Amino acid sequence: MNSAFFLLLPIVFILHDLEEIITVKHWITNNKSAMIQKTPKFAHTLITRFSSISTEWFACIVMAEFIIFTAVGISAAYFGFVSLWIGLFVAYTIHLFWHSVQSILFRKYTPGLITVFISLAYAKFVLDRFLTHHPFSFTEYMLWTFIALILIGAVFVPLHMLGPDVSKSKHS
Repeated sequence: MNSAFFLLLPIVFILHDLEEIITVKHWITNNKSAMIQKTPKFAHTLITRFSSISTEWFACIVMAEFIIFTAVGISAAYFGFVSLWIGLFVAYTIHLFWHSVQSILFRKYTPGLITVFISLAYAKFVLDRFLTHHPFSFTEYMLWTFIALILIGAVFVPLHMLGPDVSKSKHS
């Protein structure tokens, strides 16, 4: 497979996350109370905590994820290590569907929704090609998706948890 096939994932990811960076702070500020009304009680603390993350810190989180996406894309494109790449791709695709669910739940635009459509077109392209050239078992897909989620979570969760504190100290 052409190396561009694997290197497109970080590009699609960053286009999608740029939309989130640009829109998320304003959207959460305007929709926080509606989010709290329409989500389970356990999510309220997270919503409150995440709503205090600055745009700059959110961009840092995205940058850290982009580095992971790029490293995994390069390892697949140039070294043939496609297992983690497909796990990351599946995790990203699940993330895209979550955006759709959010928009349905809130009955309005949510950050990232516009580029979901571009990303899902890429996802269909990948699935059409990947399933033909790299047939994995369902168990392999799930295993590598789980590993990718752990990798992303190891970066994403601590950075999100630090976000309100870092954002607060920036404005002190």
